[in-house]
Amino acid sequence: MSAWLVSLVIALGCTSPLVRAQEPDESGPLLPGVEINERVMSAPGDPQRPVQLQVTVMTPPGPGPFPMVVANHGADDASRYSRGQRYRKTFFALYFLSRGYAVVLPMMRGFAGSGGELVGHGCDVAWVARDNAKDIQAVMSFMSTQPDIDASRVVAIGQSFGGWNTLALGAEAPPNLVGLIDASGGLRTSACGDTRRSLITGSADFGKRTSVPSLWFYADDDDLFPPEVWRAMFAAYVAAGGKAELVGLGRVGPDAHAFAKYPENLPLWVPRLDAFLGRIGMPNRVVHPEYMPKPWPKPTEFAVINDLKAIPFLTDSGRADYRKYLSKPRSKVFLIAPGGGVVSEFGGFDTVGAGMALCRAHQIQCRVYAADDQVVWAPLPPEPPPSGYAALDDVAAVPYLSDAGREFYRRFLARPGPRAIVVTPVGKAYGHFGPDAFAGAMLSCLDASLVCEPYAIDNAVVWGKPPPLPGPSGFADLGNAEAVPYLRADGRRGYQTFLQLPKPRAFVVAADGAWISGSGNSAIARYALAECAKAHAGCGIYAIDDAVVWPAGLTK
Repeated sequence: MSAWLVSLVIALGCTSPLVRAQEPDESGPLLPGVEINERVMSAPGDPQRPVQLQVTVMTPPGPGPFPMVVANHGADDASRYSRGQRYRKTFFALYFLSRGYAVVLPMMRGFAGSGGELVGHGCDVAWVARDNAKDIQAVMSFMSTQPDIDASRVVAIGQSFGGWNTLALGAEAPPNLVGLIDASGGLRTSACGDTRRSLITGSADFGKRTSVPSLWFYADDDDLFPPEVWRAMFAAYVAAGGKAELVGLGRVGPDAHAFAKYPENLPLWVPRLDAFLGRIGMPNRVVHPEYMPKPWPKPTEFAVINDLKAIPFLTDSGRADYRKYLSKPRSKVFLIAPGGGVVSEFGGFDTVGAGMALCRAHQIQCRVYAADDQVVWAPLPPEPPPSGYAALDDVAAVPYLSDAGREFYRRFLARPGPRAIVVTPVGKAYGHFGPDAFAGAMLSCLDASLVCEPYAIDNAVVWGKPPPLPGPSGFADLGNAEAVPYLRADGRRGYQTFLQLPKPRAFVVAADGAWISGSGNSAIARYALAECAKAHAGCGIYAIDDAVVWPAGLTK
């Protein structure tokens, strides 16, 4: 953790209308609202069989040059393919853009805008891949002439038919190719009754002639290539001399062959791909987070998926919407909002983000209730009773707030109920009006990852005065960073930085070595302690302002 400063921000909630999202337009942008530099080019294929190939190039912001990844597309059946649309809507492209790569997506002969036709070879599916690999190699050579692309070290990735072509590319040994990623790679054709033998012998041939490392992803419930096929392919590849790592994804649900097109599956493959790229010396850290979707919510034990009575806020029409949601295929999310607002979002590259964006567009405070067929809702704190701390109209009694915050509280008092206001130790305040006002105010605050303390609901103050902060303990000298318990080297450097912060300031440590340092608000110690406790055990305040307050008798 690192040091931070606090400031005043005030947000005002509003009553939630009922809104619904439509299924996303597959011809639209990869990520709505996120700019991607995309151009379509024509590149020559294998000079031994002249053809012009359609190539989509995507680059992150900036002039480059960017490291290059070649992403190869899939196909349903090599003997009855359709030209179709150019390959562009893939999480692989977004993954590599987020890590600063230029993404090159060539279309094979006969697909989309590429010339020529794909030539089959009966049951010899390795022959087809070798032909395609020569075209891919030619595209790589052409792209090396582009000023915004650094082709000195190139990675190739492909899904299904594209994964098979990627393995064949490794056997062609193009200069500057440093790594291969095969996602459910293989090829089945109706021109052959059983391609299993050809896949295994072809894998052996590719492994024998490939010197760069490869990473293979396959699912146990792949309906095209079952485990007995891909395990035999991998074994033949490695036995022939290929350097490869196999990642068995287990059972990933419907359409497991295309596992990478579902945002909920990103945790299955992204960390393994990051690690592989790091091992081969290629960029593997997120530098453009805007290209990655919002994290898929984790299931909770709040309720079973079909228990409509358990869902907060819903009206009868909202429950009807939820029944429709349950009938939809993955990927899907169902969002709810105080006052009865409902958003259903299906498919797309950022299902959660698209749903949240729609809520923001309608100015409602949403949270995801269900993702696919699992409930992910975490219950809100119970509505507290009146506390008697102060009179409702005693503006000076409201804790934490600045003059601007107190003016916000006066505006809150002028609005009729239902109403609720939440304050935070860093001076932020969140108000909500209309049905489920308390839930709306808490959601606004919690979604900002703040420590949230309800102050007033309707016509009653509910805030309870917190216990006093500890005073000086004499545990150690303030400037003695070595005396601070639990800290590692980075924490001791953080403590030295804390000593330079303006007052009021506080330093909090946790038993696992985590730490939080902050300044700028009189309640900073209370806030830092609560923030620490969200993610760590054994949190305690070590220092406030110019005094160590850690208990004198407490050590590591």
